[in-house]
Amino acid sequence: MLLNNVLTLCNSFESKEFDIVEFRERLETVLIPDEHKKELEKELRYALNRLEEIFFCNLERDYYFLGMEVANHLRSFLKSTN
Repeated sequence: MLLNNVLTLCNSFESKEFDIVEFRERLETVLIPDEHKKELEKELRYALNRLEEIFFCNLERDYYFLGMEVANHLRSFLKSTN
């Protein structure tokens, strides 16, 4: 999966095309081009850890809302790097 698909993943999660577990799994498969590796790797690690924390430490009814915080964080980061 290419870097520009991170935004697509965030949008798909927002449209409820998949749940928080699949969102995390798909983010894990994102290939990071070398020119963005250092900056994006940190943000992806944060997102993956936060999604795992949400899954294990929160009620299922809150998954979407809290997952959207992660998706919006990733979107903001990607916009700031362009």
